[in-house]
Amino acid sequence: MTADFDIMMCRGSIFIPGHAFNQDNIRQIQSGLFPDYMPVEKSGPSIDMRGQTIQISNPNWILESKGNDTEIVFLNGKIDVLLKNRVCKYSMDNLSKMSDKIQAIAGDIINKFGMMSTRIAFAPTLVNHNIDQAYITAFAHNIFKGRKFMNEDIDSCEFSNVFRIMSDIGGENVKVNYLASFSVVQIPFFHNNSIVLKDSLQMSIDINTFPSPEYRFPLESVRDFFTKSPGMVNDFVLSYFDIKEA
Repeated sequence: MTADFDIMMCRGSIFIPGHAFNQDNIRQIQSGLFPDYMPVEKSGPSIDMRGQTIQISNPNWILESKGNDTEIVFLNGKIDVLLKNRVCKYSMDNLSKMSDKIQAIAGDIINKFGMMSTRIAFAPTLVNHNIDQAYITAFAHNIFKGRKFMNEDIDSCEFSNVFRIMSDIGGENVKVNYLASFSVVQIPFFHNNSIVLKDSLQMSIDINTFPSPEYRFPLESVRDFFTKSPGMVNDFVLSYFDIKEA
């Protein structure tokens, strides 16, 4: 099937177990590496116990860009780089620009602290707006060929697939997870001077190294992963769709 995707957002992650972030080292990272970013503290999840709010995890620290299109999220043993509010057409060039941005941010942090990462991830979210219900149903039927329940075909598109592929990352043979989650989302758009909600097919991709105590990725391997990740994503997308590139 042919798809005409937009890239809605992208996440890059590095996992660094045992490394805790606090106000002091976040400000150190900000002043030394990202002076134009604003530090923001966001409360972690909480539960209500007999009228008393109990935090079940520490607050998250975020460095947010002035244009609010990039967030560096410091979690317990993990850093997420979120590229948002930058919708663009799906293309290898746009994927590469996003991976380069993530690689530069993650690489600067790893280099500053001399960290080793145990997992790395690159996760773009794609949406195909120019479709109808018949397209969505036909795509689901194509994936689940012959799958019926009480003689009825599948009638929606909410599922995920994962494949595990051995790949060269920084000269090391590493198992990499290729995860695709498909769903139908309603995206607002303008039609006849009104905002209308339209069903769209969303493909959430997560390319990440398999969790293993044997994996330790130095800076060079992290850079190699993000350099190769656009090609990994494109190969994965092409296994489902013929792509109309910008």
